[in-house]
Amino acid sequence: MPTAIELIDTHLKRNGVAKEYDLITLVNSQCDIRWNANANIALFQKHFLIQHCLYRIQQSLPYGCALTISPLLIQYYHSDSNVTSQLSNSVQSQELANYYLDWANFCAATEDSVVELLTGFWKKYAAHQAGDDDFQTLGLDSNSEWQDVQSAYRRLASSLHPDKGGSAIEFNKVHAAYQRLKQRR
Repeated sequence: MPTAIELIDTHLKRNGVAKEYDLITLVNSQCDIRWNANANIALFQKHFLIQHCLYRIQQSLPYGCALTISPLLIQYYHSDSNVTSQLSNSVQSQELANYYLDWANFCAATEDSVVELLTGFWKKYAAHQAGDDDFQTLGLDSNSEWQDVQSAYRRLASSLHPDKGGSAIEFNKVHAAYQRLKQRR
């Protein structure tokens, strides 16, 4: 019976891309793993195992190969340069790699710690979504630079200000969106 890491490695080399859910399904169907009876802990264990395998694979890639690990898509590809591996070695991605490569984090999971992780995830997700909404309120996309945010705010604040015949409600929406983006900066 192949190990989870062997299954994932083979799947990625054969297909080039995968979603985490597909890898969980693959591992569940091919490996005899006994997950925790608690649904939250079992979810954490499945996610952790997949991430652990992905970061182990990423560490062992030969020169010219790269593995991009993101929440939306996992991609294995050949690269002619070292640029891709340099991009994936940001401080944040290295911190994630260190977390998932440390098997003690898997073993230490409790119901409380998993609930805390899930709560933190959903708070960050909600803040990210709110940030996207704030950019839209200013008529910008979420990749806009701070200077663009300031320019859009000044333009909208000027045209929507109640003293200049604008709507107080719309002005307040724009102002609140700008303030939230300013805090996140």
